[in-house]
Amino acid sequence: MSANWCGILAQTVTSSKSTTDALNSILNDDDKAGDQGDPNGDRDANGDGKGGGKGNGSGTGVGNYQLAGRKVIAKPQPRYTCNEQGTVVVEISVDQNGRVISATPGVRGTTNSAKCLLDQAKQAALNTKFDSSDAAPEKQVGKIIYNFRLTE
Repeated sequence: MSANWCGILAQTVTSSKSTTDALNSILNDDDKAGDQGDPNGDRDANGDGKGGGKGNGSGTGVGNYQLAGRKVIAKPQPRYTCNEQGTVVVEISVDQNGRVISATPGVRGTTNSAKCLLDQAKQAALNTKFDSSDAAPEKQVGKIIYNFRLTE
């Protein structure tokens, strides 16, 4: 063999041996316990990768009432029945007496369309009362924006 081939063959054997040694040290290291993680760790921290989390919570749903020329008299808060948060926009139709006669939750601007949020937003909207107005149209359209937030 020429000198060049011997040098290449020696490099190949050396690389192969170091790769084999590295794999053997990983595969045969039975004395070291694996890292199972820390349930109280911070998942955003740099370091050993320990982490965990909690899934319980309560929340609120605060409304923003938008109906041109009308004031809100009764503002029932939606019940908080699930572990979700986000904005639910409800399109409402209000009669001249200030009664909400229809409510459609989940219209444009909604950021979370979880059924539990939509149902509670609709119920709260239907129970909302505005001031009466003889000058208002027979059916006036507006919206209520509920911001559901998880609290601790």
